[in-house]
Amino acid sequence: MTGVLRRANIVASATVALLGAAAVIGAASYGYVDDEGLVDAGFLPALCGAVVFVLALVDLVHQIRRRPEIETLAEEVSDSILESAPATTDRVQTSPELDIFGRDQRARNRQLVLVIAALLAAILLVPLIGLLLALASLMIFVSIVVEHRRILSTVIITAVTVALFHVVFRVFLGVPLPTGLLGVL
Repeated sequence: MTGVLRRANIVASATVALLGAAAVIGAASYGYVDDEGLVDAGFLPALCGAVVFVLALVDLVHQIRRRPEIETLAEEVSDSILESAPATTDRVQTSPELDIFGRDQRARNRQLVLVIAALLAAILLVPLIGLLLALASLMIFVSIVVEHRRILSTVIITAVTVALFHVVFRVFLGVPLPTGLLGVL
């Protein structure tokens, strides 16, 4: 990375951090919570601004602490590896019909149709099993059937996601979510 590009990255990260801080400060005028202790209009902008601020600060520190000589060495090593790689590994890079996962256009279209069908099925399941269970079933289907992910990690990630949705929307924000005929979640 050149010195000019490095300085531009530092300036960009600092600018984004300042924008995040400005969002937090600006949201204070709307209030974070109301008199009854419920979330007020400024809460979400402040939360988003705080996340942007923290992430931009992390990136800023990373940009400042980055050592250019290590990047140059890493580029030299990766270039030498790519030059000595057999020609068969270039198939994905030179074949325009394959993406980085080795899927052709038919496979991508098939996956898109599966995801759209699963989304429609999840929407239709909301009145029966509720929003959280419908979203969980959608996540599991897309992860396992479409993306061929491992079952255990998919179930764990889905359970954590549903729990977070429940805590954020039901417990913290007090937003009623559709529970469906089953009324489970």
